[in-house]
Amino acid sequence: MSKIFINAGHSPQWEIDAGIISTDPEPGACAFGLQENIIAYSVASLLKTECESFGLKVAEVFQSSSLQEITDSANYSNSDIFVSIHCNAASPSAKGTETFYCAGSSKGRTIAEFVQKIIVAN
Repeated sequence: MSKIFINAGHSPQWEIDAGIISTDPEPGACAFGLQENIIAYSVASLLKTECESFGLKVAEVFQSSSLQEITDSANYSNSDIFVSIHCNAASPSAKGTETFYCAGSSKGRTIAEFVQKIIVAN
């Protein structure tokens, strides 16, 4: 059975609230009173629950402002699948969703296409 590592994009809210990261924490895109890091963590947690309901093994939901910490944790987990959740912001005319996968990964492409279809349908 494949093991999934889920990364919720940007700095964890508790680190931002505690001022731990730096004088300039990275919550991601912010608008209308929303912060990307909070939404990404909520989506990642829902994804974990959904994956587990299908009997899939989730290594963890991990959130960090450090790309090095994220990649180290993902590699250490020996997961087969890496998912990183982000909620990008752009101009008001931008619409839609993006789902990326590692070039050359047939499993990654299959999963990305499945996820993309579900997001667009909902």
